[in-house]
Amino acid sequence: MKFYRIYIFLILSMLGACKTVQLPTEKSLTQMPDTFVDSKDTTNIAKIKWTAFFTDEKLKALILEGLERNIDLQNAFQNIEIASANQLRAKGMLLPTIDAGASAAVYKYGDYTQEWAGNRTTEMTESGPFFSRHLPNYYLGLMANWEVDIYGKLKDQNKAAQARFFSTFEGKKWVQTNLVYAIANVYYELVALDNQLDIINQNTAIQENSLEIVQQLKEAGRSNELAVKQFEAQILNAKADATQINQVIVEYESIINLLLARYPQAIDRNKNALSETSSLVYQSGVPSQLLSNRLDVRMAEQELLATRFDTKAAKKAFYPSFNINAGFGSNGFSVPLFFTWPSAAYSILGGLTAPVFNRKPLQADFKTASAIQLTALNNYQQTIISAFTEVYNELKNIENLKEIASLKQDEVNTLEQAIENADLLFQTNRADYLEVLIAQQNLLQAKVDLQNLTKLQKLSVINLYKVLGGGQE
Repeated sequence: MKFYRIYIFLILSMLGACKTVQLPTEKSLTQMPDTFVDSKDTTNIAKIKWTAFFTDEKLKALILEGLERNIDLQNAFQNIEIASANQLRAKGMLLPTIDAGASAAVYKYGDYTQEWAGNRTTEMTESGPFFSRHLPNYYLGLMANWEVDIYGKLKDQNKAAQARFFSTFEGKKWVQTNLVYAIANVYYELVALDNQLDIINQNTAIQENSLEIVQQLKEAGRSNELAVKQFEAQILNAKADATQINQVIVEYESIINLLLARYPQAIDRNKNALSETSSLVYQSGVPSQLLSNRLDVRMAEQELLATRFDTKAAKKAFYPSFNINAGFGSNGFSVPLFFTWPSAAYSILGGLTAPVFNRKPLQADFKTASAIQLTALNNYQQTIISAFTEVYNELKNIENLKEIASLKQDEVNTLEQAIENADLLFQTNRADYLEVLIAQQNLLQAKVDLQNLTKLQKLSVINLYKVLGGGQE
């Protein structure tokens, strides 16, 4: 009767193991605004292929080479292979495992053992007893094991691995998007530096012309050595700035070469790239498109999906598992008799096992999975908000840069007229050399600022293309 009580206790314990913890409750996501600014036009430049978005052929050639050679992108492909292998492994867990086995052994029983005393005279062959001091034992057969996924735990693990595979696939495209942006960004920085160098050289030529005039005026007694030295110092300063820009150009060229996984070399580029206008209409679409266009958003979504399946699998680990073990083969102590039908052996066993005592490791796994799931939800929310904010900021940036560039262009025009007037006044002795120097310095700085603004306008549009999710293909 006591044995029945033990059995009843075991059955109740297994049933009690099915009572598990509750899945975590996810908070609702903050709803995005309907528009970035005021427009509800769904036209979106993110849908444009990068080969059409960028029109500079030299830039496109660099990007193509980068897509073939970049090391980070190659590593992203390997991450996909790793995730694919993990998915294959999770899928394989759903199927039975079948192993082939072969063994050979020799036993020597002691004289005073049940095995020797009871079996030494046993007739196992037609010729009489076979048992001897050294008894061989051979086995050849198949062994199978299968955990029947009655609750879907293994399917959840497979779905989690599948979601992470998709996440790494999106990650590869995200690396590509950032690579396209990085190459284009540095390329236009180089073009801007080339143009700044031209501005400095042009301004140096103007300063050298002014120096000749000052020297002539000094010889005529209408100026002095101080004015000559001031103009010479200004020319030397301009040449030093040009040398510094040449060094920055070398460093930016090295950045592109590094992105292209090659050693330092000159970068072929179009010096007029910043002044060339594009026929594309830059539209940002509506915020909801970010959910499908932004690769980092899609990565965060797939990771959230994977953690949900992880949590479900951790919950189902509390349930009883049903395992089937089976084997079939040939087993005997004689090689001649090994391949006969009487040597055939098989076994099959099915059973339920459930965690009863010390379920703390399972509880810890579930708590960990739940916390990771809620963290992934927060990351998903943060990624969406960050994506929206980046687009919003870039749209405002484009708008403000346009206004600033217009004002700076007016400043350059005004200073160019001031230079002409200053030269005339200086030659007629109605202005001193300091006024000419100041006017030249102001014009140089204004032209450099205008060049930087032109660059920033170009980069802001490229960045808008990136933050909207462009550059994937």
